[in-house]
Amino acid sequence: MTLFQIRIIAEIVIVFKLAVGLVGVRKWKQLTRPLRLLDVYILFGIAISIVEGVMAFNNIRNLWVIHLNRVVELFFYSCIYFLWRPGKRYGQFLWSAYFVYLIIWIIGKFTFEPFYYFDVYSGSVSQIIQIGFGGWLLYTISQEHSLEWNKDYRFLVVSGIILYAVAVFFITISFNIMLTLPRPLMRTIWMSNSFFQAILYIFFLRGFLCKMPVPSK
Repeated sequence: MTLFQIRIIAEIVIVFKLAVGLVGVRKWKQLTRPLRLLDVYILFGIAISIVEGVMAFNNIRNLWVIHLNRVVELFFYSCIYFLWRPGKRYGQFLWSAYFVYLIIWIIGKFTFEPFYYFDVYSGSVSQIIQIGFGGWLLYTISQEHSLEWNKDYRFLVVSGIILYAVAVFFITISFNIMLTLPRPLMRTIWMSNSFFQAILYIFFLRGFLCKMPVPSK
């Protein structure tokens, strides 16, 4: 895969993400608090993607942007999970896990995972938290007798987060191995992230289009 092809795919995905974010903006008054947070994160993520792309195109190191974005991403997802929490214990465990991740992230910047390396270890921890607590939440939601999974925005959003975290987890932990592969193959594997992002945002879009209860003021 050539750099030109990678750039085209990345730009298409960014445009799609922007479209999903604008749907959220359009439906802002009807969205619940967790979905409003999700839309804010989507718009933030678009800005980050543009910064990453511009830096990469100009051969400027951009791994530090990925490191910072990972902290913000997990914070937003944790807030969303917390607002849909099934109980007090869930919330306590969730924020404890986030702060453990934050400690690992901070220590890593000064030791085993500085900004000029890919965040293989702390990134994997972030994805494990998303998968673990997302699975817990998803199981609780699935126990509701009136659940229609294709119409429940909670189920759709959490499912998308879990599926993406699982896919990216394998890319993250194998990043150092990918560096030893031929450059075209490495680019192809890395760009699969864009494909998984597109799937994630399809779930987000479907969640935004679900029927909403009247949001709290």
